Amino acid sequence: MAKRADVHLSEKSLSKALNKAGYEYRNSGEKGWYFVGDGDEETVQEQLIYDFAIAGKTGALVD
Repeated sequence: MAKRADVHLSEKSLSKALNKAGYEYRNSGEKGWYFVGDGDEETVQEQLIYDFAIAGKTGALVD
């Protein structure tokens, strides 16, 4: 979901959106993002990352 080249979020905003989508980053062992949320991961992956990002006052997607 977040590996697409056309995602226009800062690293911090993207990280927050992934956490909200049910993913966590593991820095030990096999590093990377892993789905730990409730429900079906495929359903989450079908959504846009922007569905999980927080919109700012101007409508731009910011933290």
